[in-house]
Amino acid sequence: MVSEISDEYEFIILWKIENYHCCWQKNKGLYSSVFIATSMENTKWCLSLYPSDNNYENYIRFYLDLQDDGESLDVDFILEILGREGSVLIQRYTDKQEFSKDDKWGYPSFVERTRVLQLEKRSFSSSQYLNGSL
Repeated sequence: MVSEISDEYEFIILWKIENYHCCWQKNKGLYSSVFIATSMENTKWCLSLYPSDNNYENYIRFYLDLQDDGESLDVDFILEILGREGSVLIQRYTDKQEFSKDDKWGYPSFVERTRVLQLEKRSFSSSQYLNGSL
């Protein structure tokens, strides 16, 4: 995982998942390492991805998780799936979402799994990249 500061975003977190194409069969969530947003009161965060589950069986779920018990925060964030050259293939933006202790916000139907695994297969490498921007 890499974090950096850009002109457009306060933080960019790059989460590389090896052999993502195998993960959808396990019906379990995937979780990034916890990262600290120092300019946001040293709050702890992680990304979570659910390639498959019984409730949203045809969709990939993707979330930003607050792993902290501090005061509530309003956060703008973007969740993205990147192609092998780093180009944005799928992007969802959330404006001013309030996070409280142990909150998780994102998209239960971020993208159809078949779109990622079949229709855009040529655009993805064997290791997909997921990017969350705060």
